[in-house]
Amino acid sequence: MRHLSDQEREVLDLLLSVEFPGSAVLREQAKVAMVLTDEETLFDGFFLHVPHIVPRAEVVSTVPVEAYAKSADSTEAFDLLLASPMVG
Repeated sequence: MRHLSDQEREVLDLLLSVEFPGSAVLREQAKVAMVLTDEETLFDGFFLHVPHIVPRAEVVSTVPVEAYAKSADSTEAFDLLLASPMVG
């Protein structure tokens, strides 16, 4: 695991800047989140790990949050964040 890059932090902050069920708790989780490395995942993008000691968002189902952004060369990029429901 590693710390978020500046660009990853910027994307995460943007996605968490809107209000939705559980967003306040997810913003708190983001402060201590770590990125799973490419060796730990099989997908493109970045995946976060949050220690079990931080509060969990109490939502009854997955809450998709999406945002569109343009890259420096003006090609459109799509980012998606899924907030997982609290378990157990």
